[in-house]
Amino acid sequence: FLYQNMKAWYVPKLGFENLALITDRVKPRITGQYDILIKNIAVGINPADWKRCGRGEAPFSAAPFLLGNDGCGVIEEVGTAVDSNVYKPGKLVYYLTNGFQNGCFSDYTVQDARAISLVPEKALRNKDIKDVAVTFASLPVAAFTAYTNVCIKLRLPIFPQSKSSNPKFYKNILVTGASGGVGGFILQYLK
Repeated sequence: FLYQNMKAWYVPKLGFENLALITDRVKPRITGQYDILIKNIAVGINPADWKRCGRGEAPFSAAPFLLGNDGCGVIEEVGTAVDSNVYKPGKLVYYLTNGFQNGCFSDYTVQDARAISLVPEKALRNKDIKDVAVTFASLPVAAFTAYTNVCIKLRLPIFPQSKSSNPKFYKNILVTGASGGVGGFILQYLK
């Protein structure tokens, strides 16, 4: 059985001076029944990436590790419990990695099928797949950050519910920096 090597941004020990692009990283393999092997097309860079690299801030794991939280790529292989009618090889998916495991700044990554999303077919119509991948690779961290701020910190419902879990239901909320990724998602959730 031959292993294919890949490129990856590797942090052997904390500090930007140690960040290295390596070319001999072994391509990951599916080991779990819900795993999906993804050939990455685009990845998103976030503050969490440089914080983890430079300072190893909690709750992230210690070095060594691969960087990267946001990714978008094409499915190459699926585990035995993955619905292969939905997650077919060749489909474009986007995802948020688990910050406690290796990241996605690499040619390939393995992700849990229960934590990825398919890029809608209509987003791909008459567009270059690379352009679409860049757009979708920028979404997961911003969307999740906004979600945690609205639903966990403010405890406001974003889906139809009978009432908020917050004893002070806010009628007016000011969102500063709403033109950025997180602010844009917060506005959509609050609407």
